[in-house]
Amino acid sequence: MKSQKEIWRVILAVALCIVGVLHFAVPTPFIRIVPPQLPYPEALVYISGFFEILGGIGLLVPPVSRAAAWGLIALFIAVFPANINQAVNNIPIEGIPHNQLLYWFRLPFQAVFIAWAWVYTQPDEGKPRASIVPDRTEKTPMKQFDYSLDFKNIDFRQHPELYRVGRGEQGVLLVEPYKGEILPFWRFKTPEIARESSSKIYSLFLEYLDREDFVGADMARKFLQMGYTRSRRYANHKSGRKYQQNPQKLKSVAEQTAARKDILPLQADPLKAESAAIFLEKWMLAKINEKYLELLARHRQMYESYLVNAED
Repeated sequence: MKSQKEIWRVILAVALCIVGVLHFAVPTPFIRIVPPQLPYPEALVYISGFFEILGGIGLLVPPVSRAAAWGLIALFIAVFPANINQAVNNIPIEGIPHNQLLYWFRLPFQAVFIAWAWVYTQPDEGKPRASIVPDRTEKTPMKQFDYSLDFKNIDFRQHPELYRVGRGEQGVLLVEPYKGEILPFWRFKTPEIARESSSKIYSLFLEYLDREDFVGADMARKFLQMGYTRSRRYANHKSGRKYQQNPQKLKSVAEQTAARKDILPLQADPLKAESAAIFLEKWMLAKINEKYLELLARHRQMYESYLVNAED
């Protein structure tokens, strides 16, 4: 099933990023298993860790995901001698049971990892896939989010035909009654609060799906996405402001362009970065949910596809 394939894509990507980070955080165990014939073992560990992180992220970026998968296949082959060296020379690694048979048993699984990555070298045929960037590959023109509606007086549960998915988080603070149902639970001040908030909003997402309420599910998805994007903004800028002046409040395109170049200095906040990662996980699960994708396709077909003139 398509959603299962995308769930496994996310699992592989997250696992690679975690292992890649470990190459930098605790490099010693990885250095120990580098074959002695190879020079600069510490540098090789850092390089392989960098490409594991890069490949994991690349799997979730549709324009480069297939290239990333091929790169990961090459990486899995390149690091295999280290696994062989560990098994042949019985090199212990802290945190892993010291058993040479276990090291030998690990070797065939490298083929499993290669096959796992190979799955994502194949064309997706335009089907939705897990992504950390907006998908711009829609082939059927869709209507943009309509900000001209009378949002104060429209009940979108009663009138789902008026709802437009738009891009990203468009309309997240406008569409009722869903804004009133979801916003009270939206918080990201600390990782603990973000975990509780994202879990609650994701449970609402599933409840909307159970009722086949696409608008509610999409609004919950947007709040999860906004939890990630806002947390990331505060992770990079403690004030929550990215630009010296808000480009959206400027009238001319030239002024907006200039304002977007005037970015405030980075002030990293690791707690907000952790909150962002928590929301990202739930957002990705929502995006690849099979029923959500089915309802999304149905909604777009019914209400958002432009009619094509048969004479064109």
